[in-house]
Amino acid sequence: MNVALWHDARAAHATLGDLVADRFAAALARFSDTSDSSREAAGANLDAATARLESHAEGATRQRLNALFRLDPAERDLLDAALALRARPTLARELATVPPGIAGLTEAAVVTLFGHANRPILRPTSALVRWSLVEPGAGGIVADPDIAALLGGRPGFDRVLARCAAVVAPPAFALPGWPVEETAAAAMRLTEMGRSVRVMITALPGSGRQLFAAAVAASLSSRVIRVTRDPAGPEDSLYMHAQRLALLTGHALVWAGGMPPRPPELPSAPLQFVTVDPHSPQPPAEGLVDLWIDLPPLRPDDRDVVWTAAGGDRGGVSLAGCGRIATGARLSDLLALAEHEPADDGAARAILARRIRDRLEGTGHVLPLPYRRDDLVLAPAVGAQLDTLLADLAAHERLLADDTLAQHYGRLGQSILFHGPSGTGKTMGAQVLAQELGANLVRIDCAAIVSKYIGETVKQLRELFDRLRGSGAIAFFDEADSLFARRTELKDANDRHANADTNYLLQLIEDFDGISILATNRKDNIDPAFLRRLRYVVEFGELGPAARSALWERHVQALTGGKIAHREASAWSARLALAELTPAQIKGAALTGRFVGDGRGADPTQLEDFVRGIERELAKDGRALDPGLKRRMSDD
Repeated sequence: MNVALWHDARAAHATLGDLVADRFAAALARFSDTSDSSREAAGANLDAATARLESHAEGATRQRLNALFRLDPAERDLLDAALALRARPTLARELATVPPGIAGLTEAAVVTLFGHANRPILRPTSALVRWSLVEPGAGGIVADPDIAALLGGRPGFDRVLARCAAVVAPPAFALPGWPVEETAAAAMRLTEMGRSVRVMITALPGSGRQLFAAAVAASLSSRVIRVTRDPAGPEDSLYMHAQRLALLTGHALVWAGGMPPRPPELPSAPLQFVTVDPHSPQPPAEGLVDLWIDLPPLRPDDRDVVWTAAGGDRGGVSLAGCGRIATGARLSDLLALAEHEPADDGAARAILARRIRDRLEGTGHVLPLPYRRDDLVLAPAVGAQLDTLLADLAAHERLLADDTLAQHYGRLGQSILFHGPSGTGKTMGAQVLAQELGANLVRIDCAAIVSKYIGETVKQLRELFDRLRGSGAIAFFDEADSLFARRTELKDANDRHANADTNYLLQLIEDFDGISILATNRKDNIDPAFLRRLRYVVEFGELGPAARSALWERHVQALTGGKIAHREASAWSARLALAELTPAQIKGAALTGRFVGDGRGADPTQLEDFVRGIERELAKDGRALDPGLKRRMSDD
């Protein structure tokens, strides 16, 4: 696909082919007639054709090519001859009449026609070979068709670049946090010194790295061509074709997916960009000066700028209405959201949540969020503690909106410990927090990390937090004691590695820009030194009789379809609550009771069915329902 590229291709160069063809025809004419006068006239015609070609405005790109690739006279004449035969194929018949009869364009033909020394032109070090400006064909040497198109005023992506390149337009917005002018000034200073510059843009994917490159290039009166690297493709060829186009059109390059190895014999475009993921090593390239830029994440004001520039606010949709999920939106998310033209804040929030959730898959399990605060039944003290926690977290979000306060307090880790027996609501509590704050919840199985990646835990944890950082998600570490267990003595190297892993994870959590929730059934196993560094500790204990009764009533009403009178449901629930069950056990017993009732054909489910559900739930733990307690539940 051909696209207009830059200043050297502003006008159609329709006569360049005629100019090189006229010159080649004049060279052929010197051998078509053996008389001295004819040879003299043909020589004059060749000189005149050469002068016209060198002075004509249509030859500007050809002159740029000759200068950039430092073609010697024989190389220039060979390329011109190949271009002439492509522009005017009938010249091939005249070439065949040159004694002793030359079939197709060869190096010998160029030496003969233009009077060069009899030596090889297409040497391995020749620019014609290194830059693939000509290539062997069925009828002799031919010009690369993409070079012929470029010189003929039809610039575009060649056969190699067509599948992996695109022009990146500069963004329609300016973000205060982007160091565009500073980067441009540093790059200009180096290029003016004759150095080739490679700007390494480090940021998470979707952060606008390519747009930043386009903004820097625009400030230098240039544009960028994005080249997506395919490690399975012809890397040397890709590098050469990209550099060739950049040098000839004056574009800068931005490499997505890393830059392929640079052949040492090839020069480079003056300015190139490489998008780099955090912690992704990039080997230095010989002959290139690297400028490293850590692109900062979007701030709330930046998101508003992007949202307005993209036209997302035309429908009255605000990012503030998307809740905490908007804090995880990267630049690409906002641009895609604007294209969706969401109808309201709820639709916008759902689109952002889906995009961020898809990005988080593989980091852990992104949990559904079906519960709100009213769905969670807790002991009064625990409920009050959770409500305070919710208020504090919401206030922290408001605090971060102030740049000055965010600078001093923004890195204060929001780390929480939920501890208590199984089934007391720790996971549900995390789901409620995420739902109320408008955030995705990613559950990470600490035991799986340790058992699967022993010896590589630090690497896996770093990659984990790299993917979580900036997402706005809540990290929920299940079975946290497997990583944070106290170790009073070091018995072997594994214990030393485990201690190092624990310290590293603690540092990652403290530096994390989101909320971390650690859940454990065994708080006593966790190192006290670690506990002191957590901001919040919430104990999910077993419910008292009143809380159990309230929870039972919810399940009874839901599973009987409201067919039991409120007073009777309350009475049933008070009796069922006599059994000391956790919230998870109550839910399981209630559901089992419904199944028991359905099996008896009872509609609605009766009290005795729910009692039977309690018996089955207790049996899982090897316990039996006390007969006296069962009578108290069942007595009318």
